[in-house]
Amino acid sequence: MKLMTYNVQSGRDAWGQLRLDGCCEVIKRLEPDILGLNELRLGCADSGRVDQPAYIAAKTGLEHRFARAIPMAEGEYGIGLFSRFPIKDFKVFPVAEVPLGEREPGYYEPRVIYRGVVCTPAGEMAVYGTHFGLTRPERVNAVRLLTELLDAEKLRHVFMGDLNMTPYDPLIEQIGTRLKTTHAAVPVLTCHTLKLDVTIDYIFVSEGIKASTALAHYSVASDHLPVTCDISF
Repeated sequence: MKLMTYNVQSGRDAWGQLRLDGCCEVIKRLEPDILGLNELRLGCADSGRVDQPAYIAAKTGLEHRFARAIPMAEGEYGIGLFSRFPIKDFKVFPVAEVPLGEREPGYYEPRVIYRGVVCTPAGEMAVYGTHFGLTRPERVNAVRLLTELLDAEKLRHVFMGDLNMTPYDPLIEQIGTRLKTTHAAVPVLTCHTLKLDVTIDYIFVSEGIKASTALAHYSVASDHLPVTCDISF
């Protein structure tokens, strides 16, 4: 099976032009079995009021679930799980917001983590996805929630998303105490497309799952590159 995580920048390409079909073409070309997408808009006035999760699902033939994070531009903004296999037990968990008095300078918005159970031909697997915040206090809260969810998980599981952290961040290392990373010793750069200066998109797997090294695939359909890896049980 192929996993893929991809921040589609609300359907805007590397130059900021609205071109959702470009992301759809990337997904069809890479043929993921299980896909986590970041920065999706549903019915927003500034993106043509398109239900982007449903549009991508129709174009790629994947089942999908949408995890709303915030209202935006008269619509909704969030992340999504897409799969060639049936999805069940989909739940969305809000990350605790940082109190105003504890905030560092920076942009803040509510974040979520989703958990979906995918019924693969080899058995059920839990899939976690997220898009972490831009500031460290937000990410500390997000990792705290994530580790609580992972510690309670009974199924084989994977975790993927745009974490807004470099591979050497202690919070990434904290996730690595519970899951196996799929990035190489020298991780591939995943963002920003026109200059590729940072690695912030990841795929992790639990014990009981064998995974190949994650690969980033160059495309200008977004400001992030899609990242894939192959897994087996």
